[in-house]
Amino acid sequence: MFRKLVIQLSNCAPRKLNVFLKSLEAKLDIMRSELSQAGGAVNRTPLAVARFVFCGVAACQLGGVTLHSFAGIGVGRGSAEDCLTLALSKENVVKQWKLCTHLIVDEISMVDADFFTKIEYGVLFSVARHIRGDNRPFGGVKLIVTGDFLQLPPVCGKDEAAKFCFESEAWNRCIKKTVMLERVHRQDDSRFVKVLQEIRVGKCGDDVYTALTETKANNFSAEGIVPTRLCTHTADALAVNTHSLEELEGKHCKIFEAEDSQFIPESLRGTVAKRLVLKVNAQVMLMKNIDLSRGLSNGSRGVVTKFSKKGFPMVKFFSTDGEIEVVPIRFAVRLPGCNEPACRRQLPLQLAWAISIHKSQGLTLDAVEVSLERVFAEGQSYVALSRARSLASLRVIAFDPSAIRANKNVIRYYESIKETAAEEAEEEFIFRKRRKLSAEF
Repeated sequence: MFRKLVIQLSNCAPRKLNVFLKSLEAKLDIMRSELSQAGGAVNRTPLAVARFVFCGVAACQLGGVTLHSFAGIGVGRGSAEDCLTLALSKENVVKQWKLCTHLIVDEISMVDADFFTKIEYGVLFSVARHIRGDNRPFGGVKLIVTGDFLQLPPVCGKDEAAKFCFESEAWNRCIKKTVMLERVHRQDDSRFVKVLQEIRVGKCGDDVYTALTETKANNFSAEGIVPTRLCTHTADALAVNTHSLEELEGKHCKIFEAEDSQFIPESLRGTVAKRLVLKVNAQVMLMKNIDLSRGLSNGSRGVVTKFSKKGFPMVKFFSTDGEIEVVPIRFAVRLPGCNEPACRRQLPLQLAWAISIHKSQGLTLDAVEVSLERVFAEGQSYVALSRARSLASLRVIAFDPSAIRANKNVIRYYESIKETAAEEAEEEFIFRKRRKLSAEF
């Protein structure tokens, strides 16, 4: 579906398309398998994948870049003139702006209204317009943004209310077509899917309450693998992992230092550990797809059983029989203006007794434990609960119905999209009916 939309855009006049996918996993799978090929499939035109810094894990998965990096404007805090001068000084940046036909921005829900206006009407607009010689938004490049506004909201200050980018003045100038994809890819448990659909819009009826409270009795530890605890706060996750590692019996541990290229951007430094400490019985999680045919994907859970003769961890995963030797692999992020990508070579593992809900967005976890007592953001409960594959792989240890919240402005926005789609469908039906009658006469 996504690839067809890209192809459709490539064969028509420049316009902007917004695709909301309710499953981030499905979105990454589609983009990973299709978008890298779409440029060659359509008149051999290049397809640029730009990533915001808010989603470092996914950026490494796709080999994408942050939007600022793609634009060649550094951190983007200078004036439009300063940013333009910086971009023009980079030959590769100028070249890719001229060749680019599509700009794909993921996790649009985490981009606030002010920032979206700035990139549309401010520095990016100036850079794209000047380099491409086109006065349209983004210099006529076709913009595709993806995400779900009912997941995590934009990051803002303590005293600031989150304002989504669809509430900005720039949104209607840029986004002319919206498509909502309804198919659920992560879960095939029909009862759980219905529960999540209610939670997503902030509803917690008797069916939802019963389903979640029943999970407290779930005991799905298998062969030493325990569920990953999702924490509302990053500090809590760090404390759980540190304490749990120290509590493991035996003093022997292995330290794995990453090998880096000359420059490492924040999207890599904040995602892939420079220094990873492991022990036997350490709970770990894969950070990258290494063998999808065996179920070894980003988010797969396991436990370190021993270390190989080469010194690498042997891991027993939920999805496999026997142990797998996990070896260092390359994590790469493209850097506009550079011929070679920035790389960090490290084990594709992280400690997984606990992770923050924020960092879990986009993952599918084999076993999940979550407490919803300290939820502080709308959509946070939905993101946490939807990381699980089924109710059987979920354990909610503390549940407060008031934690199930959704942003009312987002719900109204989605309702308006559905109303518009219904009106357009009715108009199309009437048009086709009239054309058929005219042909008969």
